[in-house]
Amino acid sequence: MLAFQTSGYKGLFVEFYNLNGEFVKEIPFNDGYTLARVNFNDKGSIMYVPKDDKGIQVRETKNGELLGTYYFVENSNEYVFISPEGLFDGSPQAVRELYLVKGFKYYSLDKFFEKFYTPNLLLRKSNGEKFSPPNIDNLLKDVQARILYAEVKRNLEVEDDKPVYNNTSGIAEITVSATAPEDKVDEIRLFHNGKAVNLATRGLFVADADGTDSKKYTINLLPGANRFRAIALNSQRTESEPDEIVVNYKNGDAPAPKPNNNTNNSVAVDEIDRNATLHIVVVGINAYKGKINPLTYALPDATAFKTELEKDAKSVIGNVKSYLVTDDAASKSGIVAAFENIKKSAKHEDVFVFYYAGHGYIHPTNKEFYLVSSDVADGGESLLKNGVSSKELQTFAVDIPAQKQLFIMDACQSAGAFEKMLQHDGEQQKALAVVSRSTGTHWMAASGSTETAKEFGELGHGVFTYSLLEALKGKAVNNKMITVNGLKNYLQQIVPELVKKYGGNSQYPASYGFGNDFPVEIVK
Repeated sequence: MLAFQTSGYKGLFVEFYNLNGEFVKEIPFNDGYTLARVNFNDKGSIMYVPKDDKGIQVRETKNGELLGTYYFVENSNEYVFISPEGLFDGSPQAVRELYLVKGFKYYSLDKFFEKFYTPNLLLRKSNGEKFSPPNIDNLLKDVQARILYAEVKRNLEVEDDKPVYNNTSGIAEITVSATAPEDKVDEIRLFHNGKAVNLATRGLFVADADGTDSKKYTINLLPGANRFRAIALNSQRTESEPDEIVVNYKNGDAPAPKPNNNTNNSVAVDEIDRNATLHIVVVGINAYKGKINPLTYALPDATAFKTELEKDAKSVIGNVKSYLVTDDAASKSGIVAAFENIKKSAKHEDVFVFYYAGHGYIHPTNKEFYLVSSDVADGGESLLKNGVSSKELQTFAVDIPAQKQLFIMDACQSAGAFEKMLQHDGEQQKALAVVSRSTGTHWMAASGSTETAKEFGELGHGVFTYSLLEALKGKAVNNKMITVNGLKNYLQQIVPELVKKYGGNSQYPASYGFGNDFPVEIVK
C-alpha cells in the first residue's frame, strides 16, 4: 500500500492506494508533514510519517490518530519517542540531548525523568492504554546545585569545562549547595565516578535562612581521577543541571592519570582492580506460601547463573565472594541479611552483582515494585510487610560502597489480560529505571515475563536466564571482553527471538545503566 499527502477543500489529508494504483481510502490530519511516502509496520496497523524537523510521526492507520513522534540523534542509535501528552521513552543519551522549549527557555528532558519517563510508551498507547497529560507549568520552577571543594584555589585546573583539582591526602571534603528560589530543595544527589554517594532527602541536609540547602561529604578517593557530579531536585521532582568536578588523587610517587571524561557507555569501559573483590548475591525462589503460585525455573536459573558467573570471574578480578539464597531461606530477612553482609565488607574498588529469580509484583495501593520473598503469602498486606521494595533496593545500591554494580531481575509476573500485563510491566520498568538513575548503577530486567510456555522446558531454563547464560558463555563477546552493556545488547536482541520461536508471549528485556560500562569476563 502507498500513501500520499494531498490537500483540498477538506484540508490536509492522506490518500491511500494499493499497488495497482486503485484508491483505497483517505485520512484527514490536523497537523501536517511534508514528505509524501509513508511506511507501515508488518500488520499495517501503524504508519510512520517523516516530518520537517527530522522527527517521524507514528499514527494509527485506521483513524490517523497521532500516537507520538520519534526523534533521533544524528550518527547514532539514540532516540526519544514523545507522545502528544508530553510523556517520553528513549535511550539515556538522547533524553539528555532533547529539550523542552517554553517561551525563551530550554529544559533538557533529563530534568523531568521521574515525571515524564514512560517505558513501553508506544506499545502501550497502540494497545489502547490512556495517559493523562502532566501539568508542565508546575515542573518549571528553577533548582540549582553547585559543588564546593575544600582545596579550591591552590591546585585548580580546567579541563573540558570541568574544574580539576589535585589531591595528595586521599580524602576529599565536598559540599553540595542547592537552591530552589520558587520552591524548596527536596533531594541532593552526589555521584562519585557515576555511583551515588548517598541520597540526601529533605531533613538530611542543612537548610539555611536564605533558602539555600547544603550537604557536606567526606569522601575516600581512589587513585587517579575521581569524577564528581551533583544534582538537586525540587518538590516537583524536577532536576537541576548537573555540576561536575574532577579530583585527581596522586597515590605515592605514581603520577595521577588524566580523567576519562568520556561518559558514553557504548565507548567507555572502566578497568577493574585485579586486587578487588567481586561480591555476588543470588536469590532463587520456586516454593512460595499462601496464594503465590510456585515457579519451575527460578531455582535452577539462579544456581546456573551463580556457577557461570563464578567460572570466569577470575579473568577480570582476583577475589570472589558469593551468597546463594533459595526458597525458605529467601525470606525478606534472609535477603536483607545478604545485602547487609556486602555492605559491611565491600570497598569502593569492588564489584557487586545481584541476581533475583522469582515473582515480582506492583502493589495495587502504592504502585511500588516488590521482589516477592518466600514468606510473602499474598499480594496485599503480606507483600507490604515481607516483600523487598524498589526503594529498599535503591537504599542497598547506595549503601554498598562498590562503585561497579549490576542488578539482574528475572522477576516473573502473574498472567492476566495483555493490556493490564503491559501496564504492570511498564510500571515495573519505570521503578527500576528510577532506581538505576538515582544510584548510578546498572539494572537488567526480564520484563514482560508471563507464565512460561511449556516449550521452554526444552531450554531447561526461563528464556531470559537461558539467554543470559549463553551470553556469559561467549555469545556476548566484543573486543575479547564481555561487558555489562554487551550483556544488555545481546539479551535485547535474542530474547524476543527465542520467545517467538517457542510460542511464548511477547517479551522484551529492559535495561538501564547510568554508570560507566565495565567487564565481567576477559576472553583470551
